[in-house]
Amino acid sequence: MDYRLILSIIRPGATYRWTGDATGDKTDIVWLDQEQIEPTDQEYADGWVLAQIELANQASQDTVQTGAKNAFSAVPGLATATGAEAEAWINANVTDLASAKVAITHLVKMIIALRNDRWPNIEAGG
Repeated sequence: MDYRLILSIIRPGATYRWTGDATGDKTDIVWLDQEQIEPTDQEYADGWVLAQIELANQASQDTVQTGAKNAFSAVPGLATATGAEAEAWINANVTDLASAKVAITHLVKMIIALRNDRWPNIEAGG
């Protein structure tokens, strides 16, 4: 368990000193504020579950953002294009069904990344 990560979730702002290395355990925590209650074993376990969920959510978001970045990169100048420039790019490059599918795929990846950033907990049918 990463006790420092857990404490950042279940006791944000806690004042303690870490005396161990990266693989240390809760005995490596020296509480500096004696009025603060040290977490119970169950709180540490619950915090570990919350930490894993947070890490998984971050990894998922990173994957989506990487996909969006790649989609923007695949269309030269799109990341900074004005509406008129984007229209000019479409008129010059989307000339048949195959190129339209490529352009739509890039746009959908960008829309998904924006949706997930704006509404990370959106559910179908909502």
